[in-house]
Amino acid sequence: SVSSRLLALVPAATQQNQRANLAAGVATGGAIVALNGRRIAVFGVDLQSAGNGITSWQELRRQAETRIIRDRAVAAIRAQGPVDAVIAAGDHNLVGTREPLEILSGIGNAFDGAPLSHAEPLQLDSATAATWEGSGGPFPPGRLDWFGYTSARLDVVGGFVFDVGDLSERWRAAHHLQADDSKKSSDHRP
Repeated sequence: SVSSRLLALVPAATQQNQRANLAAGVATGGAIVALNGRRIAVFGVDLQSAGNGITSWQELRRQAETRIIRDRAVAAIRAQGPVDAVIAAGDHNLVGTREPLEILSGIGNAFDGAPLSHAEPLQLDSATAATWEGSGGPFPPGRLDWFGYTSARLDVVGGFVFDVGDLSERWRAAHHLQADDSKKSSDHRP
């Protein structure tokens, strides 16, 4: 089984915790959303973090998680009837390879024969696309969160990586926000 292969790679000190974590399943969810008379299949993603080595157990788990999500998403779309578009978005934690992103893009192959496209938002300062700061850890700031969509049916008309710190002081004051509100709420940016 996939779980057995992954557990064999996990350090002994954390195997028990990871066994329970694997038994809990893959962090995802999905829904068919009606929007302007169209049915859109939407899937959330929160993949395993850490493990920047291409053969680390964390990277192998991310790949296994995305295969499971892709396969379940395709089955759900087929079971719920035709949809007009597909979105798969969330925390991909791509610190090892882009393989999990490519695997998940396969939802689009099953939908309309083309892999999902990915939105390319920048932060409001237009200096970076980073959705994670690094917080002084072993990984530099980078883009860990992705938004995949069926580009034959949907267009990106706008978007940005939201960080309250990028807003003007005047705008923050008018909306009762503090410059560090994003940092306090999460180490990721939507």
